[in-house]
Amino acid sequence: MLFPTTRLCQVLDVIERGLHAYHSRLASQRQRAEMIVLAHIKEQSRLSLGSYGRPGMTEELKELGLNIGHRRVGRLMRDNELRVERSKKYKVTTIAGQAIAKQFAEWGTATTLSTSRRAC
Repeated sequence: MLFPTTRLCQVLDVIERGLHAYHSRLASQRQRAEMIVLAHIKEQSRLSLGSYGRPGMTEELKELGLNIGHRRVGRLMRDNELRVERSKKYKVTTIAGQAIAKQFAEWGTATTLSTSRRAC
């Protein structure tokens, strides 16, 4: 349900003219600079397949010639929900799989020992 701006302005005790002026105002210099930095962050995140966190992203941006601090990079990444995509390590969870892995490891050491004995 949408409310009319007149009613919202009365509830918030602001002048409707001020609300319209706020919405029509151009972005500040800081906002424009952050939009440019954010575009670089998104591009580097895409190129790295989401593997860069705040420190790595800061280093990448510095290599591109952007003088930016790690806290600002972290805030921009957090505000725009850019997170590191971590890959999960494979772990054998079945008993049969562990037994096969153990037998394979034993077979590998047995063949290593037998080939080393032949070399002597």
